[in-house]
Amino acid sequence: MPNTEISSQYCPALRTTALAAACAMLLAAPATASPRDAILSGDMKAATAEVQKLYADHGLSWADWIEWEIGPFTTTYWYYDHTEAKIVAGDMPRPGQADAYWQAFSNVLTDGNWKSSGFFSSAEEALEMARFNQWVLATHESAHAITFRYDYDHTKRYDYHVNCREYHADRLTAAILQDAAKRDPDMARWRARYLELVTEMGASIPDEYKVTQADYAMLEADCKVMDIDQPTPDRMQAYASAYFARYKALLEADLPPLDAVFETHLKARNRAETDVFPVEDEWSGHVLDTLQENEGVYDYHFNRAKTLEGRAQRAAAFAPDDTLYVAESSSDLVSGQLQIVFGPHDGAFETVAETLDWHRESEAVTLVSIAVYSPDLFFAAFEEEGYHSAVLRFERGRQGWTHRLLVGFDRFGKARAFRAPDGRLLLALSEYKFEDSEETDNSWRVADFDTVSGENISFVDLPVVIRHPVGADDQMRLFFSHASMLIRLDEAGKLARVAGNGLDGHADGDIENAEISGINIFQINGKGAMVLDEIPGAYPRQSIRRLTPSVSDK
Repeated sequence: MPNTEISSQYCPALRTTALAAACAMLLAAPATASPRDAILSGDMKAATAEVQKLYADHGLSWADWIEWEIGPFTTTYWYYDHTEAKIVAGDMPRPGQADAYWQAFSNVLTDGNWKSSGFFSSAEEALEMARFNQWVLATHESAHAITFRYDYDHTKRYDYHVNCREYHADRLTAAILQDAAKRDPDMARWRARYLELVTEMGASIPDEYKVTQADYAMLEADCKVMDIDQPTPDRMQAYASAYFARYKALLEADLPPLDAVFETHLKARNRAETDVFPVEDEWSGHVLDTLQENEGVYDYHFNRAKTLEGRAQRAAAFAPDDTLYVAESSSDLVSGQLQIVFGPHDGAFETVAETLDWHRESEAVTLVSIAVYSPDLFFAAFEEEGYHSAVLRFERGRQGWTHRLLVGFDRFGKARAFRAPDGRLLLALSEYKFEDSEETDNSWRVADFDTVSGENISFVDLPVVIRHPVGADDQMRLFFSHASMLIRLDEAGKLARVAGNGLDGHADGDIENAEISGINIFQINGKGAMVLDEIPGAYPRQSIRRLTPSVSDK
């Protein structure tokens, strides 16, 4: 992860003047036409829509939950905030505001040295170039966002060097400008003037702020050639010097075609991450489909209860008929007794234990997972302080709900209960506490237990440390969610990808292209699997999804 000082990618921008109130028709979502049309009309919403559309047109996935926070024309400090998933930008100027726009630009970046009156041939050109610049800046910020999406570690790879971070966005932006210029004469004209603009403005910056000049080849060889600090809203001159120098170098160069640039710096980087986990053959041809969305059923990171009060937790699991069930547990702070409720996630809960006495003295008992066999039978795994855990059996009979201890563990601090596709009860155990030692073994043991007697029938040890397994299969292999992929772990320590392309998202499709965010439950059934996934940018909302063979494979 980038360090906290630069987790938000800041990019200072040109100051703009206020955009007049648009008519009601323009307040709706913009209908995209072309970047040129958006620039000529001064429609910033249309410009941002065009930026996003461009990526889709070239086979890239844009994170559609990123918010464009378009401020007034006076916005001078633009940035992409990765942690907040937003781009802070300024609006386009309207007629009569170009002089104020460029004067503000000059004041912030050149200490007022540069004069627009000596550069532009007319008021019309000054306005066109102001709007073109806003489109360039919007593209630049979007390039930060798409780079973080496809190549998250790019800042870390260059020791978080500011110029390298910015060059990654500039290189994509310049390639987009080159491609646009080849297809549209107005874009070509504006691009040519932009080169003259950044050259002249860069030369007007006071010498004390100027950075080392470099051409395209030098920047490609070492992006650290320009040493700049993170800019602030009131200290942008050195950043501007580097910005102008980079764009001068890029606009003078003959860059590779746009698709080649996207392939090299985005798609190939993403594949390098996902190819570490090859797709397992037995899942090849499966398709991930979203069935429904909900307000959030279960989050294994926090497992907070939504029905019971006090010290309460929640767990969830799919039943054999694919219904998603939920259990909640609450402990009385005085007596230590537990109250347990259970039911379908979108229906009424039943109290299955009103005053459950724990089988031994324990300061804290926490519900962590359940395995559901029917509306009348489920198993619940609990963890206790001091590296203890236990699994209880809950069953409804003629006399109502009953419960009993199925199995307890004195040295395993973690326990997860899973229903295997063949009906066996599998318990994943971890945090094994060694005797007379403070150390623990945080790899996982998967054990098969008889659902009636609690007898341990067999077990396997999986020699990899993972935090939150979300499912298990008949071969006693575990599944977990990692980097927007669903990964399977086997007894030999082999990791294989079941679904996900490494891009946080919610797009459906075949397993190598479908996007996932954070899977909390993965339950294999007879014809695929049921999935509880997070919806990016909408926490705590989640989606219920199904993984099934494609039509041609059925």
